[in-house]
Amino acid sequence: MLRRNDCHLLGKIIKSHGYKGDLIISLSNISLKNIKKTKPVFLEIEGLPVPFFIKDIHQNSSDSVIVSLDDVQTREKAIEYTGCNVYIKKDGDNTEITGSHPYSEITGFSVRDEDGRYLGSVSEIINISNNPLLRINSKKKELLIPLQEDFIKDILSETQIIIVNLPDGFMNIND
Repeated sequence: MLRRNDCHLLGKIIKSHGYKGDLIISLSNISLKNIKKTKPVFLEIEGLPVPFFIKDIHQNSSDSVIVSLDDVQTREKAIEYTGCNVYIKKDGDNTEITGSHPYSEITGFSVRDEDGRYLGSVSEIINISNNPLLRINSKKKELLIPLQEDFIKDILSETQIIIVNLPDGFMNIND
């Protein structure tokens, strides 16, 4: 599990830039040379570190950078992340996570659809590069749900419930 103590605060997303989803990050005592495009940065979303890979990054001013992230391609999506803290792994080399996924603390959470129907509980996070999956054990079968914003609508830490929005027919896959 990636903890705040394992990271350096890169900065904070202060606003979107342009219409293609670029973000302006106000840097926190870290220079552009310490940020490697081949390693993930972590946006703090609802208190959890979520990995994103950098497509492009360049200096905006002496204390800010403009960054393009793989999964942020619209201005609307960029606006959603405004205000998020951004972290890099310590050591200055921005090393990738090994071992457990940063979401490993949601193992055991109940999974429900947006209508409140119980689908099962999270038994494991399958850490596939750029496409982590939730393994859900239900009474009927095992489900693999991508750990992506398109599917995961909310993670309620207090009640240990994950709300998902699955496409029509998703539950019938592999029947």
